[in-house]
Amino acid sequence: SPSVFLTTWYTGLFAVDDGDALNAAYWERLIDVREAVSKRLEQARVAGDIGSSLDAEVNVYCDGELAADLGRLGNELRFFFITSYARVHPFAAAPADAETLSMNGQSLVVQVTPSTHGKCVRCWHHREDVGHNAEHPELCGRCVENAFGAGEERRFA
Repeated sequence: SPSVFLTTWYTGLFAVDDGDALNAAYWERLIDVREAVSKRLEQARVAGDIGSSLDAEVNVYCDGELAADLGRLGNELRFFFITSYARVHPFAAAPADAETLSMNGQSLVVQVTPSTHGKCVRCWHHREDVGHNAEHPELCGRCVENAFGAGEERRFA
């Protein structure tokens, strides 16, 4: 290779569709949602419900293009929001008393709750599988796999 900057160092990366699905507009829409989530996280932190964003679980209620956009990240949505869990639900399932936001002409509800799961000492995520491995009782299953196994496969975040 003519330059260190043009050299491929790692060949195990996933192929990502560079078409319309993951263009700049897609990421701008996701960043708008993340800003709404961050606002709710800060409100929960100020109220004393959580200490940090990793102490929280986020439920996003939306439909249509917004739900599809968030769904593309799958389980990695929690890494994008920097929370222990992030789930997307149909807008109709949103709590009746929740504040509805408008995001690019679509309705959205963001619900932040403190996690009730144990905290992993390695990654600080609150996970239901913390302590399930007898050899590593303070680690979550993801950290056991990353530290002592083949490691997780991530695509986006």
